[in-house]
Amino acid sequence: MTIKDEDMALVGEKKRPRGEDNDAAAMEVEGNENGAISGEKDNDAGEGVEKVEVKRAKTVEAALVASPGVVEVEKIAENDSIEMRAEKNGVVKTGTHIPGGGKTGRKRKVALILAYCGAAYQGMQRNPGAITIEGELEQALFRADAIAECNFGDMRKVDWMRAARTDKGVSAIGQIVSARLVIDPPGLVERVNQHLPKDIRVFGYTRVTSNFNAKQMCDKRRYEYLVPVFAFNPHAHHDRETMQMWSDRKENVRLQRIEKRKALEQKAAGIEVGAADVKDATNGAPQSKALEAEEVKSVEVRVEITSVVKEVVEIEAEGTSNGEEQVPFVFDDAKLERLNEILGKYVGTRNYHNFTARIKPEDPSAKRYIISFTAGKVIEVQGMQFVPCTVVGQSFMLHQIRKMIGTAIAIMRGCVPDSIIDFALQSKNDVNTPMAPELGLFLDECFYSAYNKKFSNSHEKLSQEGYEEQILKFKHEVIYPHIATTEAKDGTMALWLHGLNDRHYPYFATHREGAKL
Repeated sequence: MTIKDEDMALVGEKKRPRGEDNDAAAMEVEGNENGAISGEKDNDAGEGVEKVEVKRAKTVEAALVASPGVVEVEKIAENDSIEMRAEKNGVVKTGTHIPGGGKTGRKRKVALILAYCGAAYQGMQRNPGAITIEGELEQALFRADAIAECNFGDMRKVDWMRAARTDKGVSAIGQIVSARLVIDPPGLVERVNQHLPKDIRVFGYTRVTSNFNAKQMCDKRRYEYLVPVFAFNPHAHHDRETMQMWSDRKENVRLQRIEKRKALEQKAAGIEVGAADVKDATNGAPQSKALEAEEVKSVEVRVEITSVVKEVVEIEAEGTSNGEEQVPFVFDDAKLERLNEILGKYVGTRNYHNFTARIKPEDPSAKRYIISFTAGKVIEVQGMQFVPCTVVGQSFMLHQIRKMIGTAIAIMRGCVPDSIIDFALQSKNDVNTPMAPELGLFLDECFYSAYNKKFSNSHEKLSQEGYEEQILKFKHEVIYPHIATTEAKDGTMALWLHGLNDRHYPYFATHREGAKL
């Protein structure tokens, strides 16, 4: 081909967006928030897909057993065998041919926008030997011809990165994954979703610059945690020791009430007997004087009996208010204000070494910036009331949000004073903060404000705009019902509350005593 012919061949080729000239993959060793891509070895064409699939297939049964009943909401493969469920999720047996991945095409750097219910998975991040969100997504992309066979099994070859790592059981409705994918022909989203389980959905994708990194270029992340209203009730779901204490207290009150009532009843009976004696004594007197004496005494008796009855009623009322929770717990505006006051203590740049695992106070990664942390009005999902708590921050460490929520619940229940937050945020102090269950937590949205501003003239905006309806539908039809049904069935939060006591957290009592001084 002559130079002229070569030039003519380029006519009509679509101009690449600015920033895609550099095809170097952005590599990264992830820290606390997104973890490390560990145990992922290069899979050359000689070893290929089959070896990776054999390893995953061997662990399917173990992974499913580790997460029993985890796909309740979607009713996915309810009566299927483990082999059928594994095949649906893209895990295949030795020697099984996987369709797709045979076509080759030009790779484009894109950012996928997806949502998932995390109950059936051992976290977001790909982990050999475990069923994960990334593992399912990679297989679906391969089957949809978005990942070539020569790149399958090694995520570095497609420059793969997620915006946030979610732990086992944690869900998301606004996760972002960046990768170099073959996006032609049109209809990639539909093809990928055909090969995904129902609890994982891809909403769309956005073309991004060649050096885009979903984690590093994310300005902030927003998470939501649905807390059951009963978790804030100080009289609900105590541990055995506390329940015994309340039981003993109620029994003492009951016995005291019985004794007091007996005394009053005897007093009332004595008054009635005295009135009868007066009546007998007047039989020998003239009738007018006898009637007059009886009438006066009768009035006095009625007044005193009325007084005794009133006192008995007051005792009954006292008994129902001491040691027994008769009035339904209501999370009113005053309690909402109190909760927001507690959550506000987390806002700012603080040292969160006590709100994660295995991080030393002097480690720079322990410092995190929380932009906002607020609780909203009570919502009802499938007959159960929840308080939505929303936190926005630049980044989060392992278990950080769950520990912040757990500590806030402990304060609201009166287990420990709110001064514990300031104490735990000081680098010199070491505190084992309570960690709330993973069930109520999900990633709500990832933000790319700086990126969008910088490349506004050359690339489309990366956000949830245009997908709001799909995202809200997934949130209200999948995530919320999953949280409510699982809590109602398994009592996840209720069981956790039983361990929220002085025996497991000895510093609770110490700080309560200190607050009294």
